[in-house]
Amino acid sequence: MFRQRERGSSRLRMLMTLAFVALCIFLGVKIIPVLVNNYQLVDSMKEEARYAGVNRRDAELIRDDMYKKLKELDIPAKREDVRVELIGPFMYRISLDYTVVVDLRVYQLSLNFHPQADSNSI
Repeated sequence: MFRQRERGSSRLRMLMTLAFVALCIFLGVKIIPVLVNNYQLVDSMKEEARYAGVNRRDAELIRDDMYKKLKELDIPAKREDVRVELIGPFMYRISLDYTVVVDLRVYQLSLNFHPQADSNSI
């Protein structure tokens, strides 16, 4: 009889472990692409800020390029949300604040991002 209870306990533990692993996979599939898109956006912002001064680009052209990247990455932000500041002679700071809502079926997770890049890091 004692062994019957032990088997039930290990089955329950196995089911709980499988449920936890399934939950982790589900959350990873939903959240990791959003984080990767933000990383790619930050990388593009850094590149744009570094070379904007060298290529003598103005703020509107930089904003247009960043908006194209936003659309390419499916980031929910408007063109007006991209801030481009001149911080020195041909030195720019690009920043953006946006929120991505991830639908987890039972909860709406809001991820807030505040990427920023400037040409000082050359």
